[in-house]
Amino acid sequence: WETQRYVLSAKKNAEMYHLKELYNAAQGTFKQDRWDHQELYVPNKIATITELFLGLYEVLNEKKYKQIAEKSAECILTLQDKENVYGGIYQTNKKDKIITLYTARCIPALVKMYKLTKKEKYIEAALDAGQFIKSMRDTETELYHFGWEHKDNAWSLMKYPQFIAGGADIIRALLTLKEYNKSAYKESDLSMLLKRQHSNGSFPTSYGMTAKNEGTKKYRGKPSWRDVMPVVGWNDKAIRVLTL
Repeated sequence: WETQRYVLSAKKNAEMYHLKELYNAAQGTFKQDRWDHQELYVPNKIATITELFLGLYEVLNEKKYKQIAEKSAECILTLQDKENVYGGIYQTNKKDKIITLYTARCIPALVKMYKLTKKEKYIEAALDAGQFIKSMRDTETELYHFGWEHKDNAWSLMKYPQFIAGGADIIRALLTLKEYNKSAYKESDLSMLLKRQHSNGSFPTSYGMTAKNEGTKKYRGKPSWRDVMPVVGWNDKAIRVLTL
């Protein structure tokens, strides 16, 4: 009964909130929140929900959950760039930004969809996303550049902020890909996280927050309090990847 209670709670959450409040049946996927009147679709959030429904399908074997997950994964595929910033996944369906961290968050869901369906398009998209991520590595800091922005009819690199605690989701994505590409993950990705751990056990948020929106200009100087402040909602990502 204890186990069943947890499953029923997860199902209730999925049915009463995600499907009732966020799901757009016509689009076959989920909008960013219940108050969103712009109909914005955010791939990394959709990927998290996809993992939720794949988990429900695994436990309950209800086909509708598999179908919902697959439709959502299809939406992610339509929002992956194949021309300008190859392999990167747009932040939203506005297609004006590609964020490294948010691209990484799509990879585990795509890999799970491949394992379930054996459809090559999912693993191909995940591997392309992984190659994009690797192209964003800053060799000086061993962290990852923030992303790309489409502005004034051109794509421009945004170097900062480079996430540290949140960057653990990048490590998780690369670890997930290791089964399909042995060079996807390197020990140096984990060392960049561990060597920045505070003495109290927490992890700082980022590097270069004060240089946000300054393009490719190299960041120098004292870190912002926003960089060094440990945040629960970022540190949980570090904890998760360390357990892997």
